[in-house]
Amino acid sequence: MEELNFNNWFKGFFEEKGLFKKDIEFEDNHFFYSLPVNSIQQFLSSIRAKQQEKVKSKLLELNFCNMNISHFLEHLGKWIITGEGELTK
Repeated sequence: MEELNFNNWFKGFFEEKGLFKKDIEFEDNHFFYSLPVNSIQQFLSSIRAKQQEKVKSKLLELNFCNMNISHFLEHLGKWIITGEGELTK
């Protein structure tokens, strides 16, 4: 069986969660941002495969532990907007 590429996996994962068409909203340095989840996915499609695997592993870990995935998406959004900090904690 062929493994899904990251983009297909990401889209399927978030469609299953009902989050793919949602916006992730967060504040950073008194600025408010709103990023659609599909924009986060598009950005992540351009990063290295090793980083994509880290994102996927973290999302699967959070899902397995029944934790809030939106908080991690906020973290990714801040990383995308500012380019500061680590990709995954």
